[in-house]
Amino acid sequence: MEDKEAESLAEILDITNELEEYLKSLKEKQVKIETKIDKLAQPYKNILYFRYIKGYNLTEVSNEINEEYDYTRKLHGTALVRYVMLGE
Repeated sequence: MEDKEAESLAEILDITNELEEYLKSLKEKQVKIETKIDKLAQPYKNILYFRYIKGYNLTEVSNEINEEYDYTRKLHGTALVRYVMLGE
């Protein structure tokens, strides 16, 4: 019985370590994305921040930046193009 418990514990520790590494890599990616977003001018910076860091939909983003939805949608497209143009 102790062998099974030891195996289960070892498996739990392995999974925990894998999850910690995965979370660490996600955090590094998030920091990289946020750093890249910070290089953009306003209002593009806020649009991408609210949309992709905060997880807002475009209606919520338009409310945050005090713009009409259709205009925000156009700005969002431009913001994505400018983000891509920054490169890595």
